[in-house]
Amino acid sequence: MEYIMNTFSSHYLTRKQNEKLKLFTVVVTEKYISLNKLSEILNITMYQTKILLVELEENVGQLEYDFSSLFFQEKNTIGLIEGFSQELLLNVFVNLKKKFFDESPFFRLLLYLLKYRKTRVVDISEKLMFSKSYSYKLISRLRDIFESQRIPITINSDFESISLEGNEKYIRTYHYLVQVMAYNVFADRQTRVNIDLVGENYKSLQTTKVKHEILLSILENAVSRGYLIQDIDKKSLEIFNIMKELYEDISLTKLIPINNMEEKENELAFFYFCRQLLIPETTSKRDKVFLGEKFKSIKGNKIVDFSVAVLEALSEKFHIKYDVENIILYECIINTWAYQNIYFENLNGTTSQYSNDNRIHEVQNIILNTVLNFELQVGDKELFANKLSHILSYFLPVQNKETVVIAISMLHHPEYVPVIQNKLLAIFNEKIIKFSSNHNEADILVSDGILNHDNSQDFAFFRDIHNKDHWDNLNSVVQARIISKLG
Repeated sequence: MEYIMNTFSSHYLTRKQNEKLKLFTVVVTEKYISLNKLSEILNITMYQTKILLVELEENVGQLEYDFSSLFFQEKNTIGLIEGFSQELLLNVFVNLKKKFFDESPFFRLLLYLLKYRKTRVVDISEKLMFSKSYSYKLISRLRDIFESQRIPITINSDFESISLEGNEKYIRTYHYLVQVMAYNVFADRQTRVNIDLVGENYKSLQTTKVKHEILLSILENAVSRGYLIQDIDKKSLEIFNIMKELYEDISLTKLIPINNMEEKENELAFFYFCRQLLIPETTSKRDKVFLGEKFKSIKGNKIVDFSVAVLEALSEKFHIKYDVENIILYECIINTWAYQNIYFENLNGTTSQYSNDNRIHEVQNIILNTVLNFELQVGDKELFANKLSHILSYFLPVQNKETVVIAISMLHHPEYVPVIQNKLLAIFNEKIIKFSSNHNEADILVSDGILNHDNSQDFAFFRDIHNKDHWDNLNSVVQARIISKLG
């Protein structure tokens, strides 16, 4: 999901829109930059950069903030006006990005096709106010986007008729992901979620509810146009029947305008699987424990049997608590289903994650061996094991050998010892770090004086609990040691 949201977002915007967003990012990051260097980064002339800055300021002005300008120019330099908070600048960027998506002809046509599926060029021309020749150019561009993303969806044309075709599960998943990408409903690792961005009707709603609204609107639109989920198999329905015990919503069932009970069941199953996967904050830890326990009762189901085998292999190697076992089983089942049903194999193939964490590699090998033993149909088996290992490793407990031992010896201020210990425990989990009075067994020595230590131990000088630099240094030393232990 992050790959579509971050890496592919530029595909749906015009060249100039992408240049403006890049200009905004560079100036906000650098605070002060020469016009020549900025032009080199943007790969345009200095004259074009000046024009782009003027247009960017006009675009920001259209967002109705209470300031007239973000940037200043003096001689051959461009800078960020002082006084703007990072939160405000992030808010401006996200709203600017949303504005560009709303105005992008590529994105407007994509949403139109995702909504209507089959149309005519003349209708596109009338509804979106594009000429016929320009509409054909945009269609060609969208085909190129699908090809570059390696998404298994095609745009077919027959004289004046245009249709979007592909597996219904893929089309709906893609529809959802491009919307949350455009409106920044997901938070990535660098930014906070802004809940005031998705359409004028959603301004007072929380992010999670917005995502539910988007997911539900896609279901209603598809069903109302006769596009139904056809290929929900028996093993998927068995898993769904367990989820239904916890989540069955009569009001949602009534919203699906289908009389055929089998078709309605398929739609409900796909909706709930997508909700578990695409809106994970919906599912509480307690729900995962409940579902994991219930999933164990399913017999003869290849996804469940495979996931149970993975859990058993992990339990032999790691000391896992009962509740965590159920959470791991839940995550394994849901994500295995996703890989088989909605995650695009080709897209995933470009985003394999690499990690130095030995534990992730151990989990990956366990998953891969289990996949091979079960002959699980997951396409690229190594890629599947790689992705699932990153998810499951998060829930595994820290082993004793991975705990960082800290010894604190304060010569001048022994009263600082409990203060430092409590502060570190407030930052790091007590399973990650522990304290010892035995200097020889410590990984890290903390002191306001000189302590003899061997090369395998880290030393952090700490004299003043009111000195921010001392805290920052200690924090960095502890973090580095934790990473080295886990790696």
